[in-house]
Amino acid sequence: MNSVYPMPKLITDRKGMYEFITNIYSKYKDTTNSKIIFDFMYTKYISPNLMSPLGLIFTKLKARKNDVLLRNTHKNPNIKSILVKYGFLFIDSVDVITP
Repeated sequence: MNSVYPMPKLITDRKGMYEFITNIYSKYKDTTNSKIIFDFMYTKYISPNLMSPLGLIFTKLKARKNDVLLRNTHKNPNIKSILVKYGFLFIDSVDVITP
């Protein structure tokens, strides 16, 4: 199964965003052997405080033998730089794809 999950424009510290992150995990927690693509096409900002919860979700999804892919990280240099800074582009948990 391939699944594309669009990421929001702003990933910031607010109640609704923590619910969004929880919903990602709830949606995919039982998924195995699938390709899950997180699309950052419209994302303009990611709060550093939310990198840990996202990383945990990506790691848990990968542990269930899923391919976790980040798409369109190159569209915004700020998004790409924060993903590099926090190691998302260089860890086994995620791969980057471009359209």
